[in-house]
Amino acid sequence: MLADLYRAYIPLHIREKIYSFCLGSFLSSYRRSKAILKANVQYYFYWLFSETEQNQMYRFISKYGLTPYPWLFTLEYETPAKCFHDKHNGLTYIIHNNRKLFFPKELSISQIQYIYRSLVIEQDIRSAHRYLANDYSMLQDMIILDIGGAEGIFSLDAIEFAQHIYLFECDPMWTDALNATFAPWKQKFTLVSKYITNKESNTETTIDSFLSSYNYSNLFFKMDIEGAELSALHGAEITLKRQNIKMSVCTYHTPTDAEKIESYLISLGYKTSFTDGYLYINYHFNKGILRASKE
Repeated sequence: MLADLYRAYIPLHIREKIYSFCLGSFLSSYRRSKAILKANVQYYFYWLFSETEQNQMYRFISKYGLTPYPWLFTLEYETPAKCFHDKHNGLTYIIHNNRKLFFPKELSISQIQYIYRSLVIEQDIRSAHRYLANDYSMLQDMIILDIGGAEGIFSLDAIEFAQHIYLFECDPMWTDALNATFAPWKQKFTLVSKYITNKESNTETTIDSFLSSYNYSNLFFKMDIEGAELSALHGAEITLKRQNIKMSVCTYHTPTDAEKIESYLISLGYKTSFTDGYLYINYHFNKGILRASKE
C-alpha cells in the first residue's frame, strides 16, 4: 500500500533521482539479505520443509551463494578456462569444442573466464537455460535466426549443421569478436546489427520484415533479448502463422514472461514445453526456456 501511494504522489523524475541516489542500493541490499535469510532457513531447518525443487535450490544458495544457476552440476565447472591471445587481431579467445571463441578487447581475462563459465553452464544438457533438448544435429540444414547473439556461442555450436545463420547483435563491443569467431564460416554467417522488435526504424526491424525478402521454410529461432522476447514474437506473427517455426525462447527475464509468451504461441497453434527447473533471477524462480513448434 505504501509503495502504491509513493508511486501515485511522487513524480517519476523525482522517484528516479531518489532511486539512483539511495533507494536502489537500499532495495538491492534488502532483497539480497531477505533471499539469503530464506535460503539459510531452508538449509538449517530443512526437515521442516517439503523436498521441492525450489527448496533444494534455496539450500544450494545458502551453501554456495546467490547465483542464477543454483544447481549442483555447476560445481563441475569450477576450473577457469584457459585463454589465448591472437597476435593478428589482438583478441583473446577460448577453445570451445575445438573452435576459437573470441571476446572483445574491453574484457579482462577474469571477465572472459567468468562469462565463459556462465555460458557453458547455461548450455549444459542439465540446465534450465539449455536451448536444445537434444544435440545440435537437430539443426541440420536449418536457417537459424540467433536473436540476441552476444558472443555467439550458440551459433558457434550450430554452425557446422546450419545452412545459414543470421546473428542479431547490436552492441558494437561484440562486432570484431564475432567476425573473428565466424571467419572460417563467413559464407554461411551474417551479422545483423539491428534490434528485433515489433516495429521498424533505423535501428529496429521485425522478423516478418527481415524475412520478407527470403523464401525460407526450415527456420529455427533462438531468442534471448533481455525481456523483449514477446515484443519480437509479435513482430513475427505473419511468419509464425504461415510456417511451422521451431524455436527456443528465453522466458526468465521477468516473472510474467513464461505465462505470456506461452499463451501467445499457443494462440498461434504452437505446442510448447519448458525446460526442467528454474533460474533464480532478481530474487525470483523463473522458468528458463520455452521450446515450441507446431509438431
